[in-house]
Amino acid sequence: MTRNAFSANAEAALVSSPSSLHPGEIMLVGGEFPAIAYLRPGQPDKPLVVFFPGGGHLARIAYGHPGADPKHFIDFWLAEAGYGLLALSYPTDHPAFDRTYPKMTAGDWGRSFADITRTILDAIGPGRPVVFAGWSMGGRPIHAFNAAAEEAGLNVIGFISLAATAPLMNLGPGTTEAEAAAATDALLDYWTPTLEGPRPTREEKWQAEVARQGRLAGRPIMSAQEYRTHYAAAMPIRLRGAPLPPEYGNDWSMNVVLEDLGTFDYARFPLTGVIAPSDSADPRHALTDQMTWGFYNVQKLYCLWQALTHRTGPKDADAIWAYISDLAQRLPVQLFRRVTGGHFFFLGEPGARAAVTHLVELASELSVIRAELDALQGRM
Repeated sequence: MTRNAFSANAEAALVSSPSSLHPGEIMLVGGEFPAIAYLRPGQPDKPLVVFFPGGGHLARIAYGHPGADPKHFIDFWLAEAGYGLLALSYPTDHPAFDRTYPKMTAGDWGRSFADITRTILDAIGPGRPVVFAGWSMGGRPIHAFNAAAEEAGLNVIGFISLAATAPLMNLGPGTTEAEAAAATDALLDYWTPTLEGPRPTREEKWQAEVARQGRLAGRPIMSAQEYRTHYAAAMPIRLRGAPLPPEYGNDWSMNVVLEDLGTFDYARFPLTGVIAPSDSADPRHALTDQMTWGFYNVQKLYCLWQALTHRTGPKDADAIWAYISDLAQRLPVQLFRRVTGGHFFFLGEPGARAAVTHLVELASELSVIRAELDALQGRM
């Protein structure tokens, strides 16, 4: 991606590109926050995938590092399908960022990425369909992103979860308070996967999962040192979308977090397709993602039905009810896929290829459903 690919609006969002960035990466600003941006536009008649990384990781997890085999990453297979990729890394302790952003929240994250996406689309094709995909903690900001994208008039097809965590509290046993306390001692209001927790540490567990994906691929994806150098990063702890212990003060309580995440604003959530791992190495996502995101899908449909029934002079109400009722029953299966592996199932050639195959299928499904729902609203 080069400067001359940008419109005047995009140029305004472009900041200096430090030498610590990889080739193809630049720094862009969305709202008040910078991001490391990687753009491969893809074919203009195909959707642009906007990628949200997980906790403690840069978005390079979607496109790799210099010297890596590109077939181990989803970017290669998205390119094969003609899809573009905009992969954005939120502010971390990476040296490309000139300062830290300790108070950044998940809501800030979503709005910032929506602003950057709008800027990019102004340059490469306004009106182009957008599919946004989140891995792990990348599910937390989707309400803010979707709401901001709708307000900006972006053509968002929907969201695709790659083992993404929904904006709900207490989905499983966690170590938030212990890790938050450790973060306070280490980096003010920051969280890192190297923090001590239940043995093994998060980094050790994740390193083992990356190595396993390499074994499934028949060749290594990255070394332990490459993982630490190119992918792992400390991040603003509020991006995790969880309350913080009292020593942080009272500004990040459960109620404040739920409002920031938009947890119960069901109508403003996107329809979501789910790609889940298969293995007990990631039991929560393997067992619960289908129904957790299915809950949000059916709540959105219910909100749509309520809105339709409050319009004056509904036509074909019985037929519309039959459609929505049927859709609610079949979406948990229709919008669900599984890939062999654990939390990093989309790494390694077999996993990356399978994940993109499913992503393209789900994007097509979401596009059809969205068109049907738009037509439905026009009938009432």
